[in-house]
Amino acid sequence: MCIRDSRNVEELSEDECLVVCEYVMLTGQYDQAIRICKKNRSAGSANGFWTVNLAEAYLAIGQQPFAEELIEACYKGNILLSGEDFDRIREMKARLLFQKGQAADAYEIIESLCNKYPNKMRYRLTYAAMCMISGRISEAVRIYSSLRFHVPENPFFAYELGRCMMKQEKYKRAHALFELALKNDPDFSRALYEMAQVSIDEGNLEDAKNETDLLYGKIEEKRRRYLKGQICEMEEKFREAKEIYRKLIEEERAEKKNADQDFLHSVYERYFLMREATGAVVVSQIRNLENTLKEVPDCAQLWMMLGETHEDCEVNPEQAISCYRKAHEADPYHEGALAKVIDYEIDKGNWQNALVYCERMITNTGNRDYYLVQAGCAMELGLDEAFAGDIAAYVRQGGEERETYELCSAYAMKKGNYDKAIEIYEKQLDDRASGEVPCYAEMAICLCKQGKSGEAEAVLQAAIDSGGNNPEWLYTLYEIQRSRGNFKGASRTLKRIRKNAGVTVFNDDYGELSVRLFLEEGRLAIAGKMAESLSSYDGEKLCAILYVLRGNYRSAMRLLRKLIDREPEELEYYSWMVLCQALWGKRSGAADYAKQGLKAFAEKHVSVEKLSRPDHLCQYGFFLYFAGSPQHAYEIFGRAAAAVPCHDEICSRCYEAYYGIGLCKAFDHDREASQEAFEKSLQIQPHNTVCRKLSENLLKSL
Repeated sequence: MCIRDSRNVEELSEDECLVVCEYVMLTGQYDQAIRICKKNRSAGSANGFWTVNLAEAYLAIGQQPFAEELIEACYKGNILLSGEDFDRIREMKARLLFQKGQAADAYEIIESLCNKYPNKMRYRLTYAAMCMISGRISEAVRIYSSLRFHVPENPFFAYELGRCMMKQEKYKRAHALFELALKNDPDFSRALYEMAQVSIDEGNLEDAKNETDLLYGKIEEKRRRYLKGQICEMEEKFREAKEIYRKLIEEERAEKKNADQDFLHSVYERYFLMREATGAVVVSQIRNLENTLKEVPDCAQLWMMLGETHEDCEVNPEQAISCYRKAHEADPYHEGALAKVIDYEIDKGNWQNALVYCERMITNTGNRDYYLVQAGCAMELGLDEAFAGDIAAYVRQGGEERETYELCSAYAMKKGNYDKAIEIYEKQLDDRASGEVPCYAEMAICLCKQGKSGEAEAVLQAAIDSGGNNPEWLYTLYEIQRSRGNFKGASRTLKRIRKNAGVTVFNDDYGELSVRLFLEEGRLAIAGKMAESLSSYDGEKLCAILYVLRGNYRSAMRLLRKLIDREPEELEYYSWMVLCQALWGKRSGAADYAKQGLKAFAEKHVSVEKLSRPDHLCQYGFFLYFAGSPQHAYEIFGRAAAAVPCHDEICSRCYEAYYGIGLCKAFDHDREASQEAFEKSLQIQPHNTVCRKLSENLLKSL
């Protein structure tokens, strides 16, 4: 009986079925394999071969639920299997877990199988395929190179190595490997297809055309037309390319259940890129993407495009992150989607969530750089062991030690170990890469935290005088000089900042810095005039502050109300409005705005109990006092005062704790306690004009 012509499996014996099943599995005739396996299982065969191959056939045709049911039955011991057959089930379990995004568990199983059967090609190929999908290209290259070394005539290994090179954008090497695969097997049409794709990716138009023409009759025509669409893109015939993709989408959708989803996703991506290239209106693009995603909700790349379109609009950023999350759900191994979600969680200060996604990024993609991102999250959460482990893992995975210096110095600073931070900065200066900006600004801030602001100023001044015009150095020097009361030095630095930026004295950014300097000098009149000439939101805020300091409460309230309406999430506006109302004798108004401030504060800081930054604590305590909880407010101010060393002249907000206590005690009519708190505040920041002016006004009124 000819195996190829065998259709009536009912007539075959079990031994004949074994031969036929192996053949149809090898040739990809999975429906036939399922029929044969079901027939022998229902006949009561005790051979585990049928269960194993039935599960594998289900997996191959995308029927994961049926495959999973069989695999779980094997794991529970409901089906007796030989050791080797059970290991095949374990391999399928790994593939299922991998498809669900549970990469860590999948890798654990497949690595154990590779160790158990070092010469068994099946498990090594599964491992390599997982590495390819998850971006662990170096590991995939290692496996395929080893296999090709042992079986050099096998075209498949050269082909897979070529695909690895494509992912690494090493197009010439990829092209050579596909040529080698074709040399070993001239009928290997997939290798020729990938050769054409490499030529397109590399921008080699003539080779792309020739190779696409050679594919005629060797592959499905739709795939050749897809290549032709990309060739039209290379020739800037965008409308023609769009039309090719549109027709391909229509034809593929007509297939319904038989549609090739991976191919359809690729065509959709190119189609929407061509819509952009031909000037599609953004609103129309969003609508079309949303409608398409109703049909193909598992297309990660389209979710990414929709998210990026929303992000570019800058209208609804939350909509963009929702799209990126759906892209991650559709493809757990999409590095771009994970990166967007991690950035979002970090921007929002959701360190625990960011930590979870970083772990996924490392497990699913093998991107070692995220050990450093994960370490940063661990630092923010106070997870000391996790921080040390991530830094060590980064270096162990081949990362350069100098890349860890910035994070390690920040960690030392956070822990108050300033000597250690300085030691790391000095090491960083000695071992910095070419073109890397020296860490003088960070070193200066560390010196300030040790109460050595004079040394900090000298370090930055020397760096700048030696030819360094780094904006961060200039701004840090300006802040240090302003904080120390070196107003002449700050004025010189400010002029240098303006010259460096190439702007006039009428520039708003320069104007804001000038206003703050005049404010610190106590030159309120000139500061007020300059603030009124600024057109920025910060200019309006500075005007409002100056109106409060000069007793022009009506004008201050008008401006602050406008600022709150425009940016209701900005807590500083509520603080100044509360103070303005209280100074004007409107305690009920101050209480109302304090309650609004508490509401905005709760929305911005999810966990009030975990607050640690002194400025956050002081703001919270200030709102509590005027909202009617003075006792709780004083407890919060006490926490803030104990949070950082008092000699930290520029970077801490420790002075704000005493400043806040001074304000509240003044409104309690406790002159002695108020004066004592204001004096402590001014000992820390003796040139703080806001504190000095308000304390003078309030103490006079008592």
